[in-house]
Amino acid sequence: MKAFTYSAPSDLTTALLALSNPGQHAVMGGGTDLVNSMKSYIETPDDVVDVHGIQALGTIDPSGNPVKIGSAVRIADLLASADLQKLYPILIQAGSVIATPQIRNVGTVGGNLCQRPRCWYFRSEDYTCTRKYGSECYAILGENRYNAILGGSGCFIVHPSDLAPALIALDAKAVVSGLTKTRTMALNDFFVGPDVDVHHENVLQPGEMLAGVQIPRPPSGQVGAYLKARGRETWDFATTAAAVTLVMNGGTCTDARVVMGGVAPRPWRSTDAEAALIGHPVTAATAAQAAAAAVKLARPMQFNAYKVDQVQVLIRRAVLQAAGVGG
Repeated sequence: MKAFTYSAPSDLTTALLALSNPGQHAVMGGGTDLVNSMKSYIETPDDVVDVHGIQALGTIDPSGNPVKIGSAVRIADLLASADLQKLYPILIQAGSVIATPQIRNVGTVGGNLCQRPRCWYFRSEDYTCTRKYGSECYAILGENRYNAILGGSGCFIVHPSDLAPALIALDAKAVVSGLTKTRTMALNDFFVGPDVDVHHENVLQPGEMLAGVQIPRPPSGQVGAYLKARGRETWDFATTAAAVTLVMNGGTCTDARVVMGGVAPRPWRSTDAEAALIGHPVTAATAAQAAAAAVKLARPMQFNAYKVDQVQVLIRRAVLQAAGVGG
């Protein structure tokens, strides 16, 4: 691990001042991913800015529309919120399968959304891959069982966040703060794939940090489900995941969001899957059509074709579970 300085500002302005200083900086919430990344020299900051003690970033405000969740809110506190349990069951489902209780007690919302991607080669000190400013994606011809089947574009890492697919399915927005301005954008636009930037997973610029997320209050008739497949039931990242929200009018779906995790370098929303659901009764047949539409552009590699079938199963089940339909 490279030597670094450490600061723990008590307010957001002081944190942003620290991030605006010359040098390379890293924002730390719970540190569960950052510390491992620093040990592997994936992250080599000159300064670590610990924001978990900033009160403005550690609160949940369910009183208005949108509901506001600070980036330093711990996953455990997110799960314990009675308001969020009532408003967004899908978010609770996603948060409850993150890591272990011990990690959820220190890990934060911002950390889960901004964690670095998963790939054997990216995470290894022994490989300088495309994402680490090398010239080759070793996963293409190497060990790729856990890599992307969608959106690879020369780099086939997968984004590991469980909260991101659920929040995108809820039409959440990201609040990005810098010293001179704050910008708000659809959370789906916060993430970028390697076709846009092969070295980064989001739009954060030097001196900026994710300050929180905003979620619109659910419309009447909204239901949802989050399902995750993983190698180990006790604790593991998703091999695939599916977040589905539906707005139901009787038995007919009037609006839908289908977002996949574990299949692409960013949370992957499928408007084709959504189109297969909107305006139709939710049945086993329409759920299967939506699942097939979600993976029609999939391009699996030698060892990860199983993900195509696996994520279809999750989407079908999530659609039917959300709508309360057997099948």
